[in-house]
Amino acid sequence: MNETTKLRLKKVLAVLKFLLLIGIIAAIPLYITLAKPAWLELFESREALNAFLDEHQSQSWWILLGIQVVQIVISVIPGQVAQFAGGYALGLWGGYLVTIIGCIIGTIVAYYLAKLLGRDAVELFFSEEKTAEFLEKLNSKKAYAIIFILYLIPMVPKDMIVYVAGLSKFRLAPLMVISLLGRTPAMLAGILMGDLLRSENYISLIVLLVITGILLLLCVIYRKQLTDKADLLYDKLSGVGKRDGQ
Repeated sequence: MNETTKLRLKKVLAVLKFLLLIGIIAAIPLYITLAKPAWLELFESREALNAFLDEHQSQSWWILLGIQVVQIVISVIPGQVAQFAGGYALGLWGGYLVTIIGCIIGTIVAYYLAKLLGRDAVELFFSEEKTAEFLEKLNSKKAYAIIFILYLIPMVPKDMIVYVAGLSKFRLAPLMVISLLGRTPAMLAGILMGDLLRSENYISLIVLLVITGILLLLCVIYRKQLTDKADLLYDKLSGVGKRDGQ
């Protein structure tokens, strides 16, 4: 096979990957828009989503699982809304269980989707510069710290982490563990808020909101210190200091 043929095949493959990615990303929103337009109103507010789950209690577990998976894979649904709804419909531990399972499934799908489609397809959505910058970080010794801090701080965009990790040397198992550890504090807070609202425990809900706000502010203010601590822990666990001293 000559170079011209290889180049043509590479271009055809890139186009096919792009079409596949577009199909995956567009399929669910397109289906909802055309076949189930009323569903779009569910995510306009937490009240609308909670009312829908009340009407479909027997299917709420599967609905919430699907919402969480979709939220990670195509990032069209705010994670906080899905977690709040999980706590409202299933309680603290039921909501936490379905959210964790959804996160695991969504992370696996997005990670291997990035490997399947390749860097060219991912760069169509996150830009070449941003992808390159993040790839460098995820291939560095600070990767563990960076991922943990990004997942720890709520409201920080996380949509590209899993996809770029799929392009990097970062393995799925540590990505799963670190992301779940980082997600858990904010995730539990969101789920607990839904649980407290459902039980009409408004005083505890207000206290939790205040505490969550303070912790969020502290995470933002001291994010560099948190990153340094995570770096130090990673060095100890990986034996970097011992190797450097030899």
